[in-house]
Amino acid sequence: MSVKTALFIGSSTVDVNAYAQGICPVVRRHHRHTEKCLELTFASKTALDDVTVCTGGSATNSAYATHLLGSGVDLISAVGDDLFGDLVMDDLKKHHLPTRHVKRLSGQKTAIGINLLCAGGEKTNLVFKGATDALDEKAVSEAAIVGADIVVCTSLSSPANFKLFEKAVLLSRQHHIPFVFAPSITMLRARRQELQRMHGHFDVVVMNHEEAGYYTDCKEPLEALHELPGKLNVMTWDKKGVFVEYGGLRLHVPTLDVAVKDTTGAGDCFTGALVHGLLSHGNVLKAVQLATAAASLKVQQSGAKLTSSKAQVHAYFEKNKGKLKAKQVR
Repeated sequence: MSVKTALFIGSSTVDVNAYAQGICPVVRRHHRHTEKCLELTFASKTALDDVTVCTGGSATNSAYATHLLGSGVDLISAVGDDLFGDLVMDDLKKHHLPTRHVKRLSGQKTAIGINLLCAGGEKTNLVFKGATDALDEKAVSEAAIVGADIVVCTSLSSPANFKLFEKAVLLSRQHHIPFVFAPSITMLRARRQELQRMHGHFDVVVMNHEEAGYYTDCKEPLEALHELPGKLNVMTWDKKGVFVEYGGLRLHVPTLDVAVKDTTGAGDCFTGALVHGLLSHGNVLKAVQLATAAASLKVQQSGAKLTSSKAQVHAYFEKNKGKLKAKQVR
């Protein structure tokens, strides 16, 4: 049986992860949604427990999880012609991810994420988009879309990025390639109106509950889930689990009770494992359960990528699948 391939489109970055367990998040309620925030005082020094540097980026992290679990992947991304770009390219090759569509942009700096991780694994990010913002419609070809069994777009927010996004959506529709939309809150804030005009073009939508609440302007999470624009809508909600709506069904899959070390890349890992499940067997519920198990493993590890092996992920899933039973909700 031939291996199916997912085409990921989005960022490749270098992440600087700063760990500060002494900082606790605060919750702020806005008109129709809530956000967790950090408060730091100017003219002061905040002690860090540890600092690490690794490669990341939503598209790269997701592609890595899909590849690790056994599906084929391709990647459309961009890095600069700097040392960080070398680091990203070397890491992609080390993990056997294809680089033929990863552009090295002369005169550009590679994207950098500075991630501040605090108590409970909560995090906030400082992001320098660099080469990612220069990624444009020329980066995606019809051949790249046709060569994929599913197309996955992560966060793309600059004007050049959005032209690429629109082209990828159009080509996917023309060639009947399923399209997965997994944005960040940054893209939703920058492109909400344009995205809302594209409803009906997304086969799968993956957001966390804060993103879903912001995008749909719905205070009630299940209402937000229903208002997401996919044929299959998936909403992750921290320790409250994963909510799924498709084919007239609305289901809840509980999360696993684990000691959270680092939430960086957990959403990307979830998306990558979900895509693998949809490609390998097409069973939505099983794909969501596998993705939940993979993300639960990821948050117990440091760094942006899942470091377990394929065998370890599947063993962990088999061990815990009794705890991942879905219940129908209304």
